[in-house]
Amino acid sequence: MTVYAAVGKIALIDRIENVILNPIITLLFALAVFYFLWGLMDVVSSGDDSSKRTQGRNHIMWGLVGIFIMVAVYGLMNVAINTIFTVAG
Repeated sequence: MTVYAAVGKIALIDRIENVILNPIITLLFALAVFYFLWGLMDVVSSGDDSSKRTQGRNHIMWGLVGIFIMVAVYGLMNVAINTIFTVAG
C-alpha cells in the first residue's frame, strides 16, 4: 500500500468521525444530560411524594450511567483511531 492510499483512508476515517459520529455523540450526550436534569427536577419538586422522588433518583442514576458510558466509549474510540490509523513518519 502506498502512502497516498493510507492518507486517503485516514482522511475518510476523519471525515466519517467529524460528519457522522461527533454529531451523534453530541446529541446522545445532550439527551443524557437532559435526562439527568429531568430526574434532578423530579427530586427537587417531589415534596413528600416518595414515588416521584424514587423515580427522580432513577432518572439521575441512569442519566449518570449514560454519561459515563458515552465518555468511556468516546475515549476508547479516540484511542483506537489514534493508535490504528496513525501515519508513522
